[in-house]
Amino acid sequence: MSFYLYLNQRTGVEFTPVLMPEWAPFWPLLALPYLAMLIAPFPLILALKDQDRFYRSLGAVMIGFAMIAAIWILFPTVMHRPEFELGWQTQVYGFLVEQDNPVNIFPCGHVLWPTVAVYFFAQERSAWLWWLVPFLLFGMVTIVATWQHRPVDVAIGTGIALGAIWLSERVGRKKKQRE
Repeated sequence: MSFYLYLNQRTGVEFTPVLMPEWAPFWPLLALPYLAMLIAPFPLILALKDQDRFYRSLGAVMIGFAMIAAIWILFPTVMHRPEFELGWQTQVYGFLVEQDNPVNIFPCGHVLWPTVAVYFFAQERSAWLWWLVPFLLFGMVTIVATWQHRPVDVAIGTGIALGAIWLSERVGRKKKQRE
């Protein structure tokens, strides 16, 4: 988290501007479910009973974040959010944009933890998939609708998350075979 905040707040960097597609909606009211999607992975990961699975999930997050952060460092991007009127409905969004600079747009890192959490948690409690997958998909919509990232950024961030899960699982299986 500290490294993310450092990358988010760094100065002296020339950010390449990117544009949100014109068809993408701007719904600042979705800031609350967006924030819930960012918080929900922590209890899911902590609820994992299998210690190896827990460590593989953390490995997937570290692998995915290393890949995403490397892209942010090598190709810094910025996307300007639309103007909005601050009222009682948009106070959460106002807080969000005060804390989170509109940089590091490509690829989306906000989808990493939730994707990893759903994958590993579902291995232990597959019956929960009926609500976890829609929650994850709705969370992806909130990322776009609050103009945190473009749809392509979310898709590529999800792909990186899935690749990190695959790599973490592969390393975990090889380690288990050696034991």
